[in-house]
Amino acid sequence: MDEEPERAKRWEGGYERTWEVLKEDESGSLKATVEEILFQSKRKRVIESHGQVRLGMMRHLYVVIDCSRSMEDQDLKPSRLTSTLKLMEAFIDEYFDQNPISQVGIIITKNKRAEKLTELAGNPKKHIAALKKAVDTVCVGEPSLYNSLNLAIQTLKHMPGHTSREILIILSSLTTCDPANIYELIKTLKSLKVRVSVIGLSAEIRVCTVLTRETGGSYHVILDESHFKELLILHVKPPPASSSSECSLIRMGFPQHTIASLTDQDAKPSFSMSHLDSGSGPGLSLGGYFCPQCHAKYTELPVECKLCGLTLVLAPHLARSFHHLFPLQAFIERPVEERQEDRFCRACQGELKDKNIFTCPSCHNVFCVECDLFIHDSLHCCPCCLHMPRLYSGQLQVQLLVRPPEESEKHRRSCSVSGPDPMSRILNGIVAVCPDLGIGNNGKLPWHPVRLSNEFKHLRTMTETPSAKGKQNVVIMGRKTWFSIPEKNRPLNNRINIVLSRQCKAPPAGAHHLVADFNSALRLVDTDLADQADQVWIIGGSSLYKELMESSGTRRLFITQILKQFECDTFFPEISPDKFRLLPKFPGVPQEPQEENGIEYRFEVYESIEQ
Repeated sequence: MDEEPERAKRWEGGYERTWEVLKEDESGSLKATVEEILFQSKRKRVIESHGQVRLGMMRHLYVVIDCSRSMEDQDLKPSRLTSTLKLMEAFIDEYFDQNPISQVGIIITKNKRAEKLTELAGNPKKHIAALKKAVDTVCVGEPSLYNSLNLAIQTLKHMPGHTSREILIILSSLTTCDPANIYELIKTLKSLKVRVSVIGLSAEIRVCTVLTRETGGSYHVILDESHFKELLILHVKPPPASSSSECSLIRMGFPQHTIASLTDQDAKPSFSMSHLDSGSGPGLSLGGYFCPQCHAKYTELPVECKLCGLTLVLAPHLARSFHHLFPLQAFIERPVEERQEDRFCRACQGELKDKNIFTCPSCHNVFCVECDLFIHDSLHCCPCCLHMPRLYSGQLQVQLLVRPPEESEKHRRSCSVSGPDPMSRILNGIVAVCPDLGIGNNGKLPWHPVRLSNEFKHLRTMTETPSAKGKQNVVIMGRKTWFSIPEKNRPLNNRINIVLSRQCKAPPAGAHHLVADFNSALRLVDTDLADQADQVWIIGGSSLYKELMESSGTRRLFITQILKQFECDTFFPEISPDKFRLLPKFPGVPQEPQEENGIEYRFEVYESIEQ
């Protein structure tokens, strides 16, 4: 444990020949280079936070604040202690806004001792009030990492295995006075799966490097107050859960809020269980939240019932945590020259002056860098397409850890959980139809043998072009559609081909996957193919189009309207104006009428209407 892997220290490398990094612009200014560095730093945060990651959503975090003599230094104004406590107030607010079903406790260490400022709790007001009072704390002596960690362990070791156990240390001193071997305590932290992170206010310390490396935490040293704030914000998002963390379905209760007043004849004052651990008054009140299982009363949520152990939450608490599980896709960065027709950001309506713009992969609208960061950090949904995950009806069972695909499938089978995995994926259908909605005749296109090359090119472009680099689109088709494709063109290139059939025992020659039904295909995309698949396209036949149009979530229909009637024996389902709306335009889809070999046609895009 004492051996640290060899690596270049910050002062040993990374700052050689720094003058080569800076470049002057045409006017001789370095401003453009500095802005580029800041721009890349902001984008890095968005890109790194994107993707499906297994997260510990129920968090128990202890924040250890160094209150030793070194906190009186004034390199942070007016002092390190005052600046730290002020930033911690903002951190507590943001933490509970993003993690409403989590808890925080605060520990201070000084004069070789450690004491709890607040217990683990989910009420931000109590923590902020304690931080305001701590401004008058006298900073004396040296801190003790050992005593602080040991004090936090006494509570965290009793937390359930499915929760995230974390400690964040804000350390100002360059020394620690410990009563025992701290390296033995680090082994205990590692065995208990407690993640320890450190934010240093002075310089890097070897014991903190070992502590964070062994427990899987992070270690940063601040540059200034703004950098201090950024480092704190990094700890707002739930950390990735270890593969050995327990995975379980959590029973939760949704208590009813009863409001009563002194004028109500039947109203009876009662004690709140929230006041058992506090010394503030008798705790008598009329209204409150009542546990649906044991009817114990609480004045605030979320909380774990002290009588029956049921986790009590409100629906908005879960809704505010949901975006961590299914984050909004990172917007695609493009040079502004590629979208010269879009001169204004669709969010702030400001003129796009930067050299790069950012495109939503779903609605293809463009945004400036500031709106891109605001959307991903605060809104968590695209304002133009309301890119929110689909919610499936049924019994509410909240799984608070995102499992790896193979583990999720195994867990679904063992728990008999039915229904598709709630992934935020838009489903697309693409088809060419005659005026009577005919799409085929004798297993061929109605206009066969006439070939509409540009129409086929449109189908290939739409289904073949992914919105995310390094991924492929998925095309789903029935068995008859598969065999209607000329053998030399099977499988469709640069796409994942999924064939639906209950008759075939093995995938047809060339097909990548064989499934029995539509739901199985979607489940395959959201589990085994989650890391490879981007857009999902349904390309036939008629029954599959019907299932697509009747499915939940956002659906888009890319229709080629053939303006000439042909004999047909297979038809596309009727497009109801109550369920689908015609979009005035769509990126990449020509708006002008087309004509080939005497056949006129036009492209249309329909989108489902949220019911």
